[in-house]
Amino acid sequence: MAGGSAENSGDGQATATSPYYQLPIDGDSIHQGEILRDVCEWVPVYGDNNRVKKAIPRRNSLAVVVTQECDLAQDFLKRQAEPMIETDLRSVLLCPAKNPVELRKPAGDVGSDLWNQIRQNKSERYHYLAGMAPGDVIDGQERDPIVVDFKSFFTVRTVELYRQLGTPDEESAARLSLLRCPWREHLQDRFGNYLTRVGLPQDHFIPESRRNPLTAGAT
Repeated sequence: MAGGSAENSGDGQATATSPYYQLPIDGDSIHQGEILRDVCEWVPVYGDNNRVKKAIPRRNSLAVVVTQECDLAQDFLKRQAEPMIETDLRSVLLCPAKNPVELRKPAGDVGSDLWNQIRQNKSERYHYLAGMAPGDVIDGQERDPIVVDFKSFFTVRTVELYRQLGTPDEESAARLSLLRCPWREHLQDRFGNYLTRVGLPQDHFIPESRRNPLTAGAT
């Protein structure tokens, strides 16, 4: 990968890294731009009179944290004495991420034109992140590029997310990698722009390609 480097692992072997990511620290605060594996969101199941019967787990194979870094840091300080308390940061905001193969036709819904926009980070809805080298990931497994979906964002209660990350279970959530600056800020800036976009009832102008030829010369 262009711009990549190598660092020595504990056994003296060189491990490839990239300029985009760094290793997160177990036991540290959750960070903005952190990439997590197998995050579970609980989805209610409704019965008679729309009453909640139960909640079922929906696992997100990959998700990226987009809550503000300062809010996460302040919340973590409050948890030092009592890790499982409820704070004023009730939930963490995350966006799901997928392997590009899951999005592209014929398996997905993304055609070649949109795909080119996604790869250049010119699509409003999606954000393309480079692949991760072995030295970028806690489990040491190289990973393909991923595409973050801004539209399908979800929340998990903060205390529940810390519980999932702190449970030593193969099916629990786990930290994978962390975006470095300024790629972290680039992701957050684009996500913020997506949330604040304004839908118009009609365009200010009609491009030439969409003009009615019968009225094109009218004034």
